Amino acid sequence: MDYIHYPVQTGQSSEFARSQSTWMTGILFVQTVLTFARLFLLFDTGSGFFMGLAVTLGWYCIKKNMNITLISVWGLVNAVMVLTDGVHALTVSVMYALQLQWTKMALVFAMPLADFLAATFAWELFKDHERGGGILKPLFAGKQGKQDIPVFAKYHGDEEEAMY
Repeated sequence: MDYIHYPVQTGQSSEFARSQSTWMTGILFVQTVLTFARLFLLFDTGSGFFMGLAVTLGWYCIKKNMNITLISVWGLVNAVMVLTDGVHALTVSVMYALQLQWTKMALVFAMPLADFLAATFAWELFKDHERGGGILKPLFAGKQGKQDIPVFAKYHGDEEEAMY
């Protein structure tokens, strides 16, 4: 029995997801540049390795035509990295400020921002997938025509029978 919901793509990606591939390419380009900066300017190999894995997963998502399952995993990885990079930025920025290394300080603060951008982008694609027919559709559907859909309703009127 599955207790954790993860979106599984059946068929093609949604039109919205395919239209957003240009934005995802831009986010991944920024993350790729920041990964190389982290590895070769800041010499942060541990976090740089994990950031590189996340960026590689993101590029693989684009190669697989914006597969929502992979994009959701990419978004979760970036959400965790927001927390770790944020704590790292707060602790290391004090040292860089005392040494007057403003470029390194800016790089350290750019990394959690890029991770946050990627995580929120993946969240928007996840919401689009769920609105299009995922099992969490009642939470994300909002209004349908002139009728309000209750958030936790078992029957919405457009199904043949109740969901549960």
